[in-house]
Amino acid sequence: MTALANAPRGSVLTYALNDASPDASQILAYLTDFRDQFQTDPRIREFSAAVLQQAGVVDDNDIPGCVSTFFCWVKDNIKYLPDPSGVEFVINPKRLIDDVLQNGYAYGDCDDHCLLFATLLGTVGIPNQFVAVKLFDPVDFDHV
Repeated sequence: MTALANAPRGSVLTYALNDASPDASQILAYLTDFRDQFQTDPRIREFSAAVLQQAGVVDDNDIPGCVSTFFCWVKDNIKYLPDPSGVEFVINPKRLIDDVLQNGYAYGDCDDHCLLFATLLGTVGIPNQFVAVKLFDPVDFDHV
């Protein structure tokens, strides 16, 4: 899983899921590992501080303000685009940020939204966790 941290900036990675364990648990494990790697990236931390400053979040330890600001930033700047059927893309948070800065928006599915949001939260020390849900399918987990 450390391949993502060493991947070229702007990369999109695909991962084959192991048939021996459920897809949801594998995806959550990947996302957790990626978040842990990227939340310590100084460039993403600097970006997080800029987002908070632009939004006017200046009070010490304003956790609700940080959460709300990052949530709205991701919601407003990342357009939902599902992965192709049978493939799981994980988009590097640096690429999503770069795409937004260059184009005004980026594309990603639910796990990409969550990975970026969790990474931003982690850069300012806000603990978080990924959760899989059965949104559209009563049998399989289909959303993060």
